[in-house]
Amino acid sequence: MNTNSTLSEFTDSIIALLHVKELEDEIFQKSDIYALAASDEFYVKEVSDPHMEGATWAGADTVVTNNKSDSLKDWLARSQSHNAIVTEFSFELGWLIYKLKYIYSKKIDFQTKYFFYSDLIDAAKKYEKIFKLNQDAKGMLLFVLMESKKYL
Repeated sequence: MNTNSTLSEFTDSIIALLHVKELEDEIFQKSDIYALAASDEFYVKEVSDPHMEGATWAGADTVVTNNKSDSLKDWLARSQSHNAIVTEFSFELGWLIYKLKYIYSKKIDFQTKYFFYSDLIDAAKKYEKIFKLNQDAKGMLLFVLMESKKYL
C-alpha cells in the first residue's frame, strides 16, 4: 500500500468520523427523533416507494420494519445471511441507516456492506434485549451509531 492510499484512507476515516459526530450531536439534542427523520425529504421519498412494502430500510440482505409479515418470514427463511429487525422505532432506525449509508460510502464496499448493515441490525437487536423495559428511539439510534464507529 502506498503512502497516498494510506493518507486517503485516513482522510476518509476522519471525514466519516466528523459526519458521525454531527449526526450523533443532532440525535442527542432532539427530543422528537421521529420528526427529525420525517424532516429528511430524501429519506421520506425513499421509504414511500411501493417496492419497500412497508420496510423503512432494505439493502445488503437486511431489512428494518415494524411488521413481521409472512413475506418477511419467508425472506428470512431463504438464507441464513438475511437479517431483519421488527421494531416500533423502524422509521427512525431506517433513517439512521440511510444516513450512515452515505457517511460510510468510502469506508464500506460491495463486500463489506453485508457485514456493516448486518452489524447495525444486530446492534439494534442488542439494544432491545439490554433495555427491555426502557427503550426509546434516541437510545436505539445512539447505540447503533456507536456500533457503526468500528468501521472507521
